[in-house]
Amino acid sequence: MGHVAQSMASGGHPEGAALVTRHDQLAGSLARLQRLAASRQAALMESVCRLEYLAESAELEEWVAEQQAAASSEDYGQDYEHLLILRYKFEELRHRVESGAERFNQCEELAKKLVASDSPYIADIEKRQEGLGESWERMVEQIQSRSQRLAAAGEIHRFHRDAGDLLARAGERRAHLAPPPTPRDLRAATALLRDHDAAENDMVSIDAQT
Repeated sequence: MGHVAQSMASGGHPEGAALVTRHDQLAGSLARLQRLAASRQAALMESVCRLEYLAESAELEEWVAEQQAAASSEDYGQDYEHLLILRYKFEELRHRVESGAERFNQCEELAKKLVASDSPYIADIEKRQEGLGESWERMVEQIQSRSQRLAAAGEIHRFHRDAGDLLARAGERRAHLAPPPTPRDLRAATALLRDHDAAENDMVSIDAQT
């Protein structure tokens, strides 16, 4: 269209100059419209990214709070067997958090993208992401603490279990060491002596484990 207007103006057409002016006006309007469209598209993309970030970060923050609450448990089991069940559940928790780290990284990248795009909400995004990062760190620290506490509880439960087993064995041996009946013959006396020796050997074994 611009070429036609220029040709008519160059050819001396009486409307040539007006056509060139009209074309320039049209070109200017089109350029402004294109800039407006580009600006609107950028604003819409920023809104989509920002709303996506807000939704994901809110969901992730809630998830982090749930995992931290689970890691804050003070339940160490009633006995060693119960503790083993708790440790299994804790390992499931730790695995979930390790898998969830990818979600946190994606949220972090989305926040960086928004900040780099000169979003009008940069301050809010940075503050929110900083808070989310702090929540994540507290959760990780709580998980580490829970791991240590469970390990210590395991030692205590195992000690009580082993001590109970040894006390039970000692009680059984004590019964065997009660004054025996007077043997009626050599065979009976020999059998009683064997039982006594076995009881003494077991007591030595129990003593070595204490």
